[in-house]
Amino acid sequence: MAFGELTFSEEEAHLHSVHKNLELVSCSGHGQASSLCIFHRNINPTVFNSFSMSDCVNMWTVSCRNPLYQSINIDVTGMTDDNINGSVEEFDKFLFISKKHSTMVLACGEELQELEHSDFYTDGSTVAVGKLLSGIRILQVYAHGVRLFDQDGKLTQLIENDGLIVFASIIDPYVLLLLDDGNVNLMKIDDNSRSLDFHSLPTQINEAPTISCCIYRDDTNLFALVKDLVDVSSLENVGDHVKSENTDKLDDDDELDDLYASAEGTSQNVVEENRMDIDDNLSPNVAMVDDLHLMDVKNSRKEKYWCALYRQDGSLEIYKLPEFEEVFNFPHFDLSPAVLADFNTRQNVKSSGQTVEIQEILLINIGHRSKYPYLIARSNVGDIIIYKAFRYVPGTDPTDPFQKSQTQGELVDRLAVRFSRVPHEYISRETIYSDIHDKPVSRKSTQQETNEEETNQFDNDFEKLKISLRQTKKRLIPFTNISGYTGVFVTGVRPLWLICAHNNYLRVHPMSVDNEIKSFTQFHNVHCLHGFLYANNEDVCRLSELPKNFKYDMEWPVRKIMLHRSVHGIEYHPEMQVYALLSSSPVEFLLKDENGESIEIERDSAQFLPETLRFTLELISPVTWETVDRHELQDDEQGLCIKCVSLQTKSTSSGRKSFIAIGTGFFRGEDVGMRGNVYVFEIIEVVPEPDNPQTNHKYKLLCHEEVKGSVTAICDVNGYLLTCVGPKIFIRAFEDNDRLISVAFIDIQIYANSAVSIKDYILLGDVYKSVWFLGFQEEPAKLVLVGKDYHALEVSCTNFIIDEPVLYFVVADMDKNLHLFQYAPYNVQSFAGQKLIRRGDFHVGAQVKTILSLPKKELVRRDVSFDQGVQPRWMEEENNGYKQLCLCGTLDGSIGIITPIPEKMYKRMQLLHAQMVNGLQHPAGLNPKSFRLLQSKQRLATNPAKGILDGDLLIQFPNLALHRQREMTKQIGTTIDRIMDDLLAVQESYDYF
Repeated sequence: MAFGELTFSEEEAHLHSVHKNLELVSCSGHGQASSLCIFHRNINPTVFNSFSMSDCVNMWTVSCRNPLYQSINIDVTGMTDDNINGSVEEFDKFLFISKKHSTMVLACGEELQELEHSDFYTDGSTVAVGKLLSGIRILQVYAHGVRLFDQDGKLTQLIENDGLIVFASIIDPYVLLLLDDGNVNLMKIDDNSRSLDFHSLPTQINEAPTISCCIYRDDTNLFALVKDLVDVSSLENVGDHVKSENTDKLDDDDELDDLYASAEGTSQNVVEENRMDIDDNLSPNVAMVDDLHLMDVKNSRKEKYWCALYRQDGSLEIYKLPEFEEVFNFPHFDLSPAVLADFNTRQNVKSSGQTVEIQEILLINIGHRSKYPYLIARSNVGDIIIYKAFRYVPGTDPTDPFQKSQTQGELVDRLAVRFSRVPHEYISRETIYSDIHDKPVSRKSTQQETNEEETNQFDNDFEKLKISLRQTKKRLIPFTNISGYTGVFVTGVRPLWLICAHNNYLRVHPMSVDNEIKSFTQFHNVHCLHGFLYANNEDVCRLSELPKNFKYDMEWPVRKIMLHRSVHGIEYHPEMQVYALLSSSPVEFLLKDENGESIEIERDSAQFLPETLRFTLELISPVTWETVDRHELQDDEQGLCIKCVSLQTKSTSSGRKSFIAIGTGFFRGEDVGMRGNVYVFEIIEVVPEPDNPQTNHKYKLLCHEEVKGSVTAICDVNGYLLTCVGPKIFIRAFEDNDRLISVAFIDIQIYANSAVSIKDYILLGDVYKSVWFLGFQEEPAKLVLVGKDYHALEVSCTNFIIDEPVLYFVVADMDKNLHLFQYAPYNVQSFAGQKLIRRGDFHVGAQVKTILSLPKKELVRRDVSFDQGVQPRWMEEENNGYKQLCLCGTLDGSIGIITPIPEKMYKRMQLLHAQMVNGLQHPAGLNPKSFRLLQSKQRLATNPAKGILDGDLLIQFPNLALHRQREMTKQIGTTIDRIMDDLLAVQESYDYF
């Protein structure tokens, strides 16, 4: 595993000039299944073009269709947008760019040209743009009205609105308008007259203010009423059974309460408590409705339009269109529970205590081949909450805590759907605190209550609602086809992609950008097929597309390069920006004598020769990922280690230069003595081949030294080359770029298989005798044992972790554990530094094969000095010294990260860790704390050191229901925002990829 710099075009180089993004390359597989895997944590878009666009607030693209398609060529009745787009390839025709006080409309052709004289509304900002009648009509919504145009941009209808429109949801043929007073209006276009008309709404719809709304078209046929799925007669029997079960249970509870005198409330309180205390105890399993009489659901296909409303009191409501009949109601959506179930009885009780301030919701179908409904919500601090809908027929489960007091008549007209929360590990919120201490700097907190000054500046809650709705910006941008994917893009400081790839599992991928993204839209024309366009807060618009050949099914986007030969090691050359690869291919084995001459053996024609491996050193270009040069090793010679080393040389002004060093060994059986070689290669620039500019680098062999034994580990030490030949450690000087001269050596106990260095200090891993900490002195040259671990430990790999001024040693063993050691000469237990002190141990559950070190990134936080209404400034977190983290690659294909954190943060995380171990229901009843305890075949001479926290457990905290978060943080004496800031700091510490 190695990491190298990303290669960018001229446009992309400017985009990534602020942060030097890296890519992680690993070797996986064996033989014909072997490949290189390129991992990116962030999506790095391919930028085609950039242009300036001042004061851009939002943007939309519209593709239009000829009316003849609807009547002659293609019957679009009953077809979805995806079916229509697949039948006729339509490029985007218009680009709408909304500014603060105007709107710009551009024609999308070979070039973007502004339309100076058109019927489009340009005197103010635009709220929303969409298409109706399958692209025959264009709809433009602005603050004071709605305009309808034909496919050529000619005005066909103008509707003025008395209220101020702040948001619009456009799903053909419906248009849902949200006004600044919290009321909603519904419009529908007529197929015959091709004109919009207001749809009458029930009076109770606008009784409670609406914060966010959306229209949903169900193409999956998952949304259906109970009466369309289940026979009513069978539901009556189930309902009676449910009521009898509830009555019996309440009677039993009353008898027990009378017997033990422990009742503190009525049975009705028990029902209400059971009804609401279901956040984490109810698993989102589909009810077994197969035993019921399922009816034909083809009638429900006609009712495929639904409307979702999020109210000011925190309730989520779903209505059936066009009747606008309520079919789903969850009263406390602002508590972000684990499961959303239907409450047919309205509860006008606002959630008490701390709640999540939801600003935007979106109900949308996402998927690659088969799509599923997802409910996505965004909070005021930028948290993204995701729910997935699943079929559930209420009344079929007697133990269901949601339906214990509902009758058959109340269930038949309800929606047979529930929503389960989809966990994800990415934190997209902005920082709340200025440092690791409790100093809040942002008013966008989930806990801070409004003070009296903020309350007095508004006359009443109605004025506050108006101001809030006017200032709320739409950040959840759905897209239907970007590089073949559907999903949602989230704008902001930390933009996100919500994508379902081939396995139809929703993944959350951040996007690497230089500034905050203010607006986004999909874009499709002849120069950018199924790409996208976005604008940042520096008024720069970029035309881009998703990187090709990447798969988005995993937690990190990955690209596989099939090699069809086993890969044993990879190193990145930073100066030439290429990769050195050590690979092997099977060849026929030929028996040889002591002089290396082949021995002819007579064999039957049906007999096949055995196979052995032929090792090759390859040079890989990171642009095309092709082999541009290769150097084959000798027969029976196997490469054991490869390293990019910085050695002293007189050919550069700095006195240092990077070389590729490999160590080998000859394997000819137990009858022939072992020997090996040390190779030092230089990568030089040459004239490339015609029509292949990537072949401008070649290997040049500078030095070849034969040693008695196999070379098992290599590293550089302050300009010198360290080689491990079994138990013997040599320090060699690279003289005149053509030979290696030994200057110092030392013997360890058995067999060194890992070597890393930092300045003049060396950490060696022994195959059985743990780790050795050495020091190298240049004048006079000698190697000195500084300290070691005296316990038996089968070391797999090692590296350093720096938490200035402390240096730690990370050691992985064959028992799937990680150990943390420290050289502490002033500790009494270290015997003046001779013994390394154990500071932590952690069971990974997979054998760690390689460990890479990287400087730790500090979190960029808001400046303490900014006031409300002033553009916030950003600053790096206080510098407490140089810090370094480690990336661990395991044999099961996972990537782990171990990073140092400040002491105060560690105490908070440790208390939270204990709360989550004891307070959560873990899968299969397993205990994560006992799983992470050190597991060893050897008897431990010391007690385990629990200095490493389980990040996989802590990252579950953002996905908990709000009342669980509040309960845990209250018990440890901190706040939710403080914990979220700590987790965000850990997440940003490795944001290189």
